[in-house]
This record gives sequence, C-alpha cells and structure tokens, in this order.
Amino acid sequence: MMLLKLLSIPIENDHRGVIYLLRFSSPKLTKTRDMVNEISILEHLYPVRPIKQSCALPFFHSDTVNEAIPHIVAILKIGENFDYSNTYSAADLFPSRREDKFYKFLLELKEEFPEVLKNIAEYDI
Repeated sequence: MMLLKLLSIPIENDHRGVIYLLRFSSPKLTKTRDMVNEISILEHLYPVRPIKQSCALPFFHSDTVNEAIPHIVAILKIGENFDYSNTYSAADLFPSRREDKFYKFLLELKEEFPEVLKNIAEYDI
C-alpha cells in the first residue's frame, strides 16, 4: 500500500514543496475513516478533519515515529511552476470548530487540561 503525503508551502518568489512517498507492508495502514467507523463512541462526535484529510495511520507511537524512515521510497521536490489551482484549500482540510464537533471537544478538553493535552494542535483558519 502506498502513502502519499504532500507538504507544500507556496511562498511568493520561493518554493518549498515536497512529496514523501512511503511504502508500508508492516505495520498495516488503516484509513482513519475506517477506524472512526469502527468506534461507536464517535457516532455523536464525528471527527471531520481526519476524514476530510483522508489520513492513513501506520500506528507508530510518538517516541518511535522515526521508524517510518526505512519505508521512504522517494522524496520528490515539487517544481517551481507546480499548479496549485486544483489542490485543497486549508479550509477544506482543516474545518472550523463549528463544523468539526470532535475537534471542538478536544480543544475544550485542552483548555481544561493544558499540560496533559499540550500536543493537540490548534488550527483555526
């Protein structure tokens, strides 16, 4: 199974876009959508962001994230004239708290327990 991750930062008069191509056979990749659908507790707080981003997770723990490195097949630099017109916008991939009730709930928990949940990123666009 292939995992394609596009990291792109269009900057006027500069360019830093990179595509990392990874091939995992173990651990198994599972689409976030499939994991979410298997967890009945998420039915009322459906996590919109990972679904919209079409994530696939290789199940590495945060302290072993570098284990993905041997699975890199290629690192591709996106050309300066890359056409961004048909790519997703930040608002598409990072829906607001109003749209994603699960994310809203996580941020509320983070406010209540800032030390425990300090790694939850806040992306309001």
